[in-house]
Amino acid sequence: MLTPSLIIIGAQKSGTSTLYELLKQVPELIPSKYKEIHYFDRNYSKGKLWYLNQFKWYKRGLHFEASPSYLFFPEVPQRILKLSKKIKFIVILRDPIDRAFSAWKMYHFKFEHLKDHPTLSYRYDNRSFEKAIKEELDALSSGRTIDKFNYISRGFYKEQIERYLLYFDKSNILFLRFEDLSNQTQVLKECKGFLNLKHDMVHTGDINIHENPTRTHSMELDSGLLYDLKKLFALKNNNLSDLIGLDLDR
Repeated sequence: MLTPSLIIIGAQKSGTSTLYELLKQVPELIPSKYKEIHYFDRNYSKGKLWYLNQFKWYKRGLHFEASPSYLFFPEVPQRILKLSKKIKFIVILRDPIDRAFSAWKMYHFKFEHLKDHPTLSYRYDNRSFEKAIKEELDALSSGRTIDKFNYISRGFYKEQIERYLLYFDKSNILFLRFEDLSNQTQVLKECKGFLNLKHDMVHTGDINIHENPTRTHSMELDSGLLYDLKKLFALKNNNLSDLIGLDLDR
């Protein structure tokens, strides 16, 4: 049965677009018709044939897609397993506070034009970053329904990765750091080695899809709130480096 060989599963706002564009430059790798199919989370009801139709099977090679929410939603790993246990994954991890702030900037600034849209206004977040973080922290501490944007909980990487390891061997997953994407040649070498492809030089065209860090989370958060957030992420991601075999602090 035709199935993709590789899925970039996250994390959101951690460079998945950059990596997707990089891998498109590798002749043996065939990208999906568009990035972010979101079959295993948003579009699962459309069925397997719909999903498989999102790939260019008329081209020979290893087919791949990238949907950065796959890492976060708990139902996704088991759904992927039902399709194939041989699929490989790439996970890019970013400092969770930087990731949260980047996501907020997207929902607050990039999607501002949607605030009055009849069906897409839900994508816009009119809150300040501090207010959004405070409200989600309150929800987490009280056990209430989590904020729909999940700025904080999307950064609980350890529990998300552990869910995948319930269904897939660790050898099926390549872990990268957000900072690694600055060395595109080395990243491509790691990815091709992971996929058992011959490492030939690939001209990347100096792909750069990183955001311009003109604003930082430290400008937006009270020092006490920032401390609480760091403490929470340290607790939730305790021993993450040991779990994935990657030094996240270097």
